[in-house]
Amino acid sequence: MPYYKYRAKRGPDETVEETIQARTEEEVVATINQAGLVAIKIEQVPSLVSPNNERAFPKSSIKIKERLITIFSRQFSNLLKSGLPILRSLSIIKEQTPDNRFVDVITKLEEEVKRGKQLSQIMPSYPNVFNPLYIAMVKSGEESGELAEALSRISQYRQKQEEFFSKVRVAAAYPILMLVVGAATVISIMTFAMPRLIAIFSETSQELPLITKILIKVSNNLHDQGEWIGLTILLVFFILRRKSKTKTEELTFSLIKLHLPGLGNLVRKFEIIKFGRTFQLLCNSGIGVLRALKLSMPVVSNRIMRTELESIYERLSDGSSLALEFKNAKQIPLFVANMIAVGEESGKIGEALGEITNFYEQEVDEALKIVACLLEPILILGIGLVVGFIVVAMILPVFQISLR
Repeated sequence: MPYYKYRAKRGPDETVEETIQARTEEEVVATINQAGLVAIKIEQVPSLVSPNNERAFPKSSIKIKERLITIFSRQFSNLLKSGLPILRSLSIIKEQTPDNRFVDVITKLEEEVKRGKQLSQIMPSYPNVFNPLYIAMVKSGEESGELAEALSRISQYRQKQEEFFSKVRVAAAYPILMLVVGAATVISIMTFAMPRLIAIFSETSQELPLITKILIKVSNNLHDQGEWIGLTILLVFFILRRKSKTKTEELTFSLIKLHLPGLGNLVRKFEIIKFGRTFQLLCNSGIGVLRALKLSMPVVSNRIMRTELESIYERLSDGSSLALEFKNAKQIPLFVANMIAVGEESGKIGEALGEITNFYEQEVDEALKIVACLLEPILILGIGLVVGFIVVAMILPVFQISLR
């Protein structure tokens, strides 16, 4: 990733110069804007050494575990609430942080704070550690003089997000495990056991049962085309999982997810929970609705829903009403729009978003429990039928031979 040196203005008199790592010049501009600065000049530099003869910190692409960032936020908040200054708090957290990469990041924060910079000005240099939402919360806390409270809200928000994702992973783990074990069992039988039985059956002149012929045909195809089948599965998996999808691919996959029978509604609720909780956090922190909406949109992974939110944001920028735009949205349930309308009228959008999030969290929890309860017997029955078919197809000719 290249390095860029920029010069920017903070206020009418102060000029800031920094060297940061970024993918593109547009990303540098975004980082500068997030820090509340106005860019004057941006240029790519060929080395890691800045004009001040200081080594530019080369770890902006570093990736830290989400759990560690949550713990950092909680500890930082608690230390500040206890009356410790920022530098002392960072020093204590650094000493007890187990990840050396995160220690490097905290050390850099400490060094820059000593030079008189604010945390919200330093954090954009580490976009994979502190996302725009995190930085906006810290900046809001610094401006209001309630940094400890802002960090506390961040940690609570992240904790709830982690708990929610954990529930989803746990609900999906057992069915996935059963499918993997079942598929591995069937493939093992078809590729290793069946060829030996086929050799035995070929030595007899007896007519084989239809189900045995079908099984032999499938086994031969798996044996002969196994490599191609495996490569095809890997290719499909890669296409579905790769991050650099085109816009058309993203829209197609997102549309399919929203229209999956029985699961599309669950996907929509899942996205609303993520968006609603983020929007609530920002609104409760004193960030304006327009800015809060913009910062909340990236948490929505479904491209169809995110595109609709982007359209809402553009119309809000032109002076439209939040409640009206949500009511006109195709992918947003009417309940959400009505609750936001109530919050907008009462001036308590944060509380309305909290009610929305709590309502859908309960619905998703119940839906996941129902899906898990239904999937377990269905998978057991399905795998049992497949294995039973294979066993019958293998044993039936043996019985016929023994009866002759």
